[in-house]
Amino acid sequence: MLRRAVAAGPQGVIRELKDAKLLGRGGAAFPAAVKWEAVATNPVRPHYVVCNADESEPGTFKDRVLMEEDPYALVEALTIMGYTLQIGGPAFAQIGTDGSTGTRLFCLSGCVGRPGLYEYEFGVTLRQVIEAAGGVRGGRPLRDVLLGGAAGTFVAPDALDTPLTFEGVRAIGATLGSGVVLVLDDTVDLTDLLQRIARFFRDESCGQCVPCRVGTVRQEELLGRLAREAPLGSAERELALLDDIGAVARDASICGLGQTAVSAAASAVKLGLISAARANGNGREPV
Repeated sequence: MLRRAVAAGPQGVIRELKDAKLLGRGGAAFPAAVKWEAVATNPVRPHYVVCNADESEPGTFKDRVLMEEDPYALVEALTIMGYTLQIGGPAFAQIGTDGSTGTRLFCLSGCVGRPGLYEYEFGVTLRQVIEAAGGVRGGRPLRDVLLGGAAGTFVAPDALDTPLTFEGVRAIGATLGSGVVLVLDDTVDLTDLLQRIARFFRDESCGQCVPCRVGTVRQEELLGRLAREAPLGSAERELALLDDIGAVARDASICGLGQTAVSAAASAVKLGLISAARANGNGREPV
């Protein structure tokens, strides 16, 4: 690939990214060519290429596997980027975000027969991905799937035939995020899972803005009270407050972490999963 990139030249490489409609795989799905163009046309020199190898979100392990199994591919990609952006290139047309092209890595985990990293062309359905990974472990009923990671959303079994494309999951109010597919059967303690997600965001918040700094703490506290099975009337008030916290965090947080810190809990409330977990009793097997 490096030889091909040098032969094509910087303009050719960016044009290739544009034609491929390559979107970021970290969760934001930002057009790669826009980022490369912005650096290439910036007059300030020198330009630097940085590899962010931190992958701390629960359920996400694709980058670790890539770095361990094929490190030279990463080094080659960094070299191609450096060659393309240090030399510079002309301006290019705006790159749209529509269209899911190429392949996508999916991190299958939870109550699935063969957890691991799977690569598919965009358009494979959620059902096909889960079945290829051995289906639900032990043949138990599928309850829900956390799609997109800790900042993702829960989807019900009726979403199994959804094509895993940016457009497909957006149509059901979900996200591909970092490619996490966390499979949950009927034994999972959902409140425990949500509490651990809340702790993650509480710890990861930089504390710069109030909606995130305070909201992540309050979210964890609310989920803890719900897990202790407060009286039903109190639980309804707690769920309403959780919804309010989510709305404020989405609208007023400075960055994406705060804006999505409540996504999983909010989707669980929307699907009635927290109420169902309380009705069925907690203390089940954790994921």
